[in-house]
Amino acid sequence: MRIDDIGYRIIGQSANVEEIKRILRDITTTSRNHNIMIIGASGMGKSHIMKIIANALGVRNCIGYNPESFTIDTQKRFHFIDECHMIPEPEILYSYLDSGKYTFIFATNEYGSVKEPLLNRCISIILAPYTLDDLVELTRLSLGEENIYLVDNELYKSIASVGRANPRRIKEIVTRLSLIFRDTGTPKTVDELDYLLLSIGVDPRTGLTTWDNIYLRFLDTIGTASLSIIERATGIDKDFITKYIEPFLLLNGYIKISSRGRTKCT
Repeated sequence: MRIDDIGYRIIGQSANVEEIKRILRDITTTSRNHNIMIIGASGMGKSHIMKIIANALGVRNCIGYNPESFTIDTQKRFHFIDECHMIPEPEILYSYLDSGKYTFIFATNEYGSVKEPLLNRCISIILAPYTLDDLVELTRLSLGEENIYLVDNELYKSIASVGRANPRRIKEIVTRLSLIFRDTGTPKTVDELDYLLLSIGVDPRTGLTTWDNIYLRFLDTIGTASLSIIERATGIDKDFITKYIEPFLLLNGYIKISSRGRTKCT
C-alpha cells in the first residue's frame, strides 16, 4: 500500500490521516524516526489504523506483545505496541525512544494511565468523533455486498445512529442483524428494521440497550446511588458501567454524576 492511499482505508479522521501521512513520508524518505501514540476510546479504530500504518511501512505480523516478558528486538526498525498502558515497566523503552534508531507506534484507550515520560516522547494522534456520514459509510461497508440491496439510505442511517458513534459497536450490531437477514430477509422499511433492532435489545429511537434501561430503571427507583450500589443492585460490572454505559448516558443527558452519586435527569 502506498502512503498516499491510506486515507482510502480509514473512514473519517481526515486531519489525523493527513498528519500520519506526513510522518510516514518523513520516516520513509529520510533516516529520521518518529514515535506515535494513537489515542481513542475502545472500539474507535486504533488497532485498525495501526495495521494500515504497518502495511504502508511494509511490516507484517507486527502488533502485540507479552507484558510478562516484554523485550525489544533491536534488529527491527519499526515496533507496534497496542494497549501500551499495560506495559508494566515503560521505563525500559525510554532509551530506545530517545535513540532515534527506531519508530514506535503505540495505541491506548487509557491514556490517563500512560506514564507522562512515555506520552511526551510521542506525537499524539487523538482520534476525532465520527460524523453520522462516517458511521453510515462504515455501516455500508460492514453489511457487505450480500446486503447491498438494502438500498434505502434511511435504513443505513437507522443502524448507524444507534451505534453510539463507535465503529466496533456498529460492527457488532451489523453482525447480529446480518444473521437475522439471512433467515428472514432484508427489511424494506424503517419500521421493519426497528422491529429487528428491538429484537436484539437496541431501542431504534434512542440507541438505549437492555443494560442501559436496567441502569436507568434502578435510578428511577432509588433516586441517587453510588457506583458500588448500582453494581450490587443491578449485577452489572462497574467497569462495564463506567466504560460502556455511563459515557453514552452522560453524553445524551440521561444522567448526571456528582459527589453524591449518579442521578437520572428529568
